[in-house]
This record gives sequence, structure tokens and C-alpha cells, in this order.
Amino acid sequence: MMTYFRYGILGLLILGLVVVLTGCGSEGPEGPKGSEGPRGPDGPDYESPVPDDQAFSIAVFNGTTAHNGRSVVTLVTDTSRASEKDVLVMTRVQRPPVIDGVDDGDAVWGDYDTEIDFSDRLPTAENYIESATMRAAYDDQYVYFQIQWAEVEHSDPDFTVGANGEHRTWTYNGTNWNRSSVLEDKVALFWLISGEWSNSIDWATDGGCLIACHFDRQTGMFTTTDTTRLEAWVWGSVTSDPTGFAIDGTIGYQAETETQPDGFMLDVGSPVSVDNSASNQPAYQHKMGADYDGSYPLYLWEVDAFRNTADWQNGATIPGVVMTSPSYSAGNVFAKGHFDNGTWTVEMVRERDTKSPDDVVF
Repeated sequence: MMTYFRYGILGLLILGLVVVLTGCGSEGPEGPKGSEGPRGPDGPDYESPVPDDQAFSIAVFNGTTAHNGRSVVTLVTDTSRASEKDVLVMTRVQRPPVIDGVDDGDAVWGDYDTEIDFSDRLPTAENYIESATMRAAYDDQYVYFQIQWAEVEHSDPDFTVGANGEHRTWTYNGTNWNRSSVLEDKVALFWLISGEWSNSIDWATDGGCLIACHFDRQTGMFTTTDTTRLEAWVWGSVTSDPTGFAIDGTIGYQAETETQPDGFMLDVGSPVSVDNSASNQPAYQHKMGADYDGSYPLYLWEVDAFRNTADWQNGATIPGVVMTSPSYSAGNVFAKGHFDNGTWTVEMVRERDTKSPDDVVF
């Protein structure tokens, strides 16, 4: 009897424990929401980190392959260095410059500009442009650059003051199509993405874009070290300006065994423009056919494949390039130029970090 009593007491205890545990797993109805607390103080506005100092190169062209420039310009944010030669101060701006090739002045760009001396040009590349004035600015998301240079009157007939509005134009002589040697006006900026010169010469003090120039093989720009890559922004009065972009590409390695080394590669995506050439004749013509007057710019949506059987008149012309709509990494650099009274003003803008391995980070 005592044994049954003990078992009964034990059963009651187990049942009570089950009831208690089951009750702990349940929740009562949600109570009313309390009143909202007071608003805390506003935090500071976000400002991205100040860009690191870095070096770049600049080259300016005037209608030919001859270019003057500077192989090393130092870009800094330290305003105390503004008086140093070939040091460009980049300032933070609150209101971004309008990228239209028209100078917005110090009120937008800041008080610092730098005259870049072109006295270290290549000895065979004189085009009589002696210097360029540059401005640089940044904000949380973008970097901005302005380049101004004056074209110079000279007795050399290859260089005239004026905005070049054509580039390697095709002309029909009644029998064949021939290409002009006249090139556009152009400015290029070069940045080091990765690597160094094979002889341990410092890019930022002695090298610059010269690491991609080789006097023994004048067949293109390339590096001789497989880890060294440059980024190139190339604005052209004909090949890029009508689209509002600069050509964006990289200069990389080519082995010395290459017969025609050229390490320049366009970034991924549709290019800014395409060369209008195929087998010693144009690749494209205007949809209007032989009646088209051959004026620039010529856009991709305006063209058909070239037809040499058309009734072309002696002296007919076709533009040497066709403009496209750049995309992806190839369309990262917005740029616009304006020519006024002998002086070019070219402005560029790009995201500080495009997340592309083909682009330098600011």
C-alpha cells in the first residue's frame, strides 16, 4: 500500500512539472506600445576618405601624332604644396563642376590651378604646345579634372590654330578611296594601376608614361613587365567628344618577341567610337548612301555597311570614325571639350571607385 502511495505522489510531481514547463513555453497577449523616445542629436554628414596622393602623366596632341606633355605630375590634397612645380592640388567641392568644357571658375573648382610644363616632351614629338593649366576636385563619389591648353601659331604647316573637326577622313578620287593623315586634337591622362618599372625606377618620380614608350620599337605603347598596367583616359575632339565620354582603356604587357607590340586595350563594354576602316576602304557609310555629304559626327545608328558599288562622285568623303554608345567600364569617364579663341578646355569626371579592376581608385 505504501508503495502505491509513493508511486502516486511521484506521478503527481511529474504531472506538476509537465504543467509548469508547458506553461513556461506560452506567452500572454502583447501589451500596448510605449511612447516614442526623444530624437537623438544629428550625426555629422558622411565624408568619404581624402584621396591618396598619386602620380599621373599628361600628353596633348594637335592634329598629328606629335605630342607634348609631362611624364610625371603629382596629384595631392595638401594645399601647402600648391606652389611646387608640376604638383596639382585636388580640393574637395560642395557643388560639382558642370562637365561641359566651359570653365566655371574658382567658385566651383577652388582656388588652386597648376601650369604643367611640357619641357620634358619626347625629342621627336614637338607640336609647339608649351604647357597646360590643370584643375582637380573631388567629392564623396567623384573626381573632376579640367585641362586647358593654347594652340600656337607656327610656320610649320602641320600645326594650325583651330579645333580639328575631322580624323582620318576617307576621300574618293574617282577610282580608289584614300585616307587623310589629318588627326584630331587630343589629350590623354595615364595612371598607374599596378606594378612598377622593370628597372625599379619609381613611376611617381622618374617613370610615368615613359614606362610604356620604347624608342627602339615605335609600334605602340606597352609595358615590359607583366605585372605593370596603366589606365589611360583619352579625350579626342572627334573620336570621343560628340558622345560626351573619354576613351577608357589600359596599357599592359607585350613580350619583346611580338612583331607589332601594342599593349593598349579598351575597357570591357561598347567603345566610345569605332574606326571606320576595312580592307583599304570604309567599313560603313551613311544610310543616305552616295548622296551623303560626309560630315562629322557619324553615329552608329545612322550607318549601313559600305557599298563600293554605289554611284560615288569624285571627291566624295566619309568620316574616318563612327560614334557609338559606350557601356560598362568603357563608359566610366565622362568628358567634354570646348574650343574658344585658340584655347581648348577639356573637363572630365569619373567615379572615385568604379569597382572595376581596369580602373585606378581615388
